[in-house]
Amino acid sequence: MSSDAGTGHPIYVFPLDRRYVFKHYFELNDCFDALADYYDHDEYRFAVPVDRWDGAVATLHDYGYEPTVVEGVEPFVVVKEQYTKHADILRASVQHWTRRGYNFFLLKDPFAVERAIQEHGATPVSETDLVVGI
Repeated sequence: MSSDAGTGHPIYVFPLDRRYVFKHYFELNDCFDALADYYDHDEYRFAVPVDRWDGAVATLHDYGYEPTVVEGVEPFVVVKEQYTKHADILRASVQHWTRRGYNFFLLKDPFAVERAIQEHGATPVSETDLVVGI
């Protein structure tokens, strides 16, 4: 294991479009470098094809990280009205889309969800009449 060992906190991973996607900042570059082929520079996230997921999990484990695959994404989704300030929420999102006058954000972890609600005025999608629809 390298000095870029995980912090003991899980990395939340979301199965989307035949890929496993997650967002994580690795303190040192060793683990990032090992996963660099899966980094999507446009979306600022990792996107691992389903057929390569086992290898990515092994790499994450080698560096002390515990990937946790999230099947039901609703607890990680918040919304804000379209055209309202949302840059801070966007930075913590794994996926973002717009529908029915709202911005939807699939956030990287429960802390990001709590922060989006308390500090940035987002609403959990479960408290609206909207559906996730990814």
